[in-house]
Amino acid sequence: MLFPNLSITNFFDDPDEIVKLANTLDYFPSPTGNYPGVRSRSLHVIDPNLFHKFTNAVLANFYNKGTEIKFEAWVNFQKIPALHKDKNNVKNKGWIHFDDAVLAGLVYLNKKADLDSGTSLYLPKGKLKHDWSKATDLKVNLYLNGVYDKKEYEKEMKYTDNKFKKFMEFNNVYNTLICYDGQNYHKINNMNIGTDKDRLTLVFFINNITVDGTPITRVKEILNEKGI
Repeated sequence: MLFPNLSITNFFDDPDEIVKLANTLDYFPSPTGNYPGVRSRSLHVIDPNLFHKFTNAVLANFYNKGTEIKFEAWVNFQKIPALHKDKNNVKNKGWIHFDDAVLAGLVYLNKKADLDSGTSLYLPKGKLKHDWSKATDLKVNLYLNGVYDKKEYEKEMKYTDNKFKKFMEFNNVYNTLICYDGQNYHKINNMNIGTDKDRLTLVFFINNITVDGTPITRVKEILNEKGI
């Protein structure tokens, strides 16, 4: 792990304008079915100025202004509809996974949302040995093809969840940014936000960060200094 987990409330000065922008965009489903709902084109195409402000603001949590940082980032709006009217239906629950990113996170953009429709982080119970292929097939069949076997879905999700223990939970609070190391296992707690609206977020994935040191590295270096 290179980065700590964090949360910032009231992140945007004018979140209503961000939501207004999100509602003007076209959205597209995942071509591979690896995530639920739909995403916009990358923010660097939609609004380059906002993209640079946003990514620099995220990294400002870890580095002083003026630090030379090179990175690649993907920032997209994402809309996820409830997959079942019953909040407790297993179709509304996310799968535990980790992102192909160094640093990842999102901003919650629903004013009225069930707090339980946030995000949780997980740790493996001991050394993790798990075959992800069946879970991937079930997820892709639902998200991409709308094919769903309730018995198999519940069985495999329970099997996967039992390999992990939750250690942190972020509630779905309007205009709150959450950020976590991309190698943290995590999942959407619930896709049903308790209204007739889609779950709206601004998601980001940052990779290839080139900078002198990372937060966790600096912490470890201080802890390992002799003579303290």
